[in-house]
Amino acid sequence: MRIDNRMMEQLTRSAEMAKVIDEWRIFTHYDADGICAGGILARTALRAGKRFHMTILRDLYQSTIANLEGTSDLVILADMGSSYWDLIKKLDHAVVLDHHKNDFHREEHHINPNLYGMDGTSDLCGSTLAFLFSIAVDPANWDLFPYAMAGLVGDRQHVPEIRGANKAIFDMAVDKGLVTSVHGLNFQGDRILDAMVRSNDPFIVGISGDIDGARSFLDECGVDPDTPVNDIDNNDDLCRLIASRLVLKVIEQGGSFEGASEIMTQKYLLELDGGIGLSARSLSHMMNSSGRKDSPSTGLAAILGDMPSLERCREFREDYRDGVQVELLDLAGQVERMQNIQFFENRVPAMGGALAGLGLEYFLDRRAPVIALTKAGDKFKISSRGLWSLVHAGLDLSYVMRTAGERVGGVGGGHPIASGATIPVEKKQQFLDLVDEIVGEQLGAI
Repeated sequence: MRIDNRMMEQLTRSAEMAKVIDEWRIFTHYDADGICAGGILARTALRAGKRFHMTILRDLYQSTIANLEGTSDLVILADMGSSYWDLIKKLDHAVVLDHHKNDFHREEHHINPNLYGMDGTSDLCGSTLAFLFSIAVDPANWDLFPYAMAGLVGDRQHVPEIRGANKAIFDMAVDKGLVTSVHGLNFQGDRILDAMVRSNDPFIVGISGDIDGARSFLDECGVDPDTPVNDIDNNDDLCRLIASRLVLKVIEQGGSFEGASEIMTQKYLLELDGGIGLSARSLSHMMNSSGRKDSPSTGLAAILGDMPSLERCREFREDYRDGVQVELLDLAGQVERMQNIQFFENRVPAMGGALAGLGLEYFLDRRAPVIALTKAGDKFKISSRGLWSLVHAGLDLSYVMRTAGERVGGVGGGHPIASGATIPVEKKQQFLDLVDEIVGEQLGAI
């Protein structure tokens, strides 16, 4: 697939505007996609001789935009902004690089794949859109592609395969030698035992978080627990043996087709500054965990080339992964069921979306989307997750979260398969009832 010419023309016009403004005010989201997008834009600004100020946000509010009135700076919003385009377009110099669904039309400097006949859930993400903007500013910025790839993986736009405009960018990056891919087991780590025990995605009941169970499984497969994961990937027969048995385990524990199909995966290998080799998934997890551990600036500093920050992001990744696993092991007992949805109150900030998505993919009732509620003062932060099978059956969580959120005095939006909202604490039950009703209308009563 080619990248839409109309969108590229708009990106070029926005890049030309950016080139003549010396101060860039950049806003982005605190997840992997957002931090990677922000890092790409920061490096683009520095290379262009611009001064920049970066703000990494959990949520974008009207007050943030109102505070920008009267600024002569270039305002760039990455991985966010479309929902407030009616306010943003009143600023003197503003560019929105967003991929979330919205109700606005295509206008100058509002760049969103959904406005160009593409799907922002799968065809283009915040970081790949920021990357296109970057190479529109200067084609020499192709070397920033590894961060776009990490953001793409962070938003799971490589599942089940890379497609749309992302695929066009990826194919060009392959031709330039910026990424290679290998097929193998979907585990991270050096030795297979440790990789399986610490794995949350895939999450295998009786193996993830269970060293004795993992050791017993490997013994049944005739595999030395100290075998390097790479050696297994390079042994087709052994790889298929382990994968086939793990797929059966996912099916037996009630996992989804998506979960079972990801036991084997494409691994995308990148080279960062200084010859540092990382997989896109590892880099993505490092950026995501820096945001979830309330230190997104560390992720940004790592992208800007600070080696101590990169090492700190590795530590964040390990801590966050272990914390998610602790909660996953206890999640099944926390989930409550309504007619058309299932929900739980998340105990750890910044984990709600991960727990909802992984739980639904690997062991919760895959017939109903999962809603995670995290209390934050007088608000509930909502994360909702579905499966592609549910989306294909009519589920649109972006509409669900936006509609139910607004009806109870909150806000919401996102993608059909993954979306969020913020609501008043006292409106919890009313919100859940509305979500249950709307999902039932979309899918039919389960």
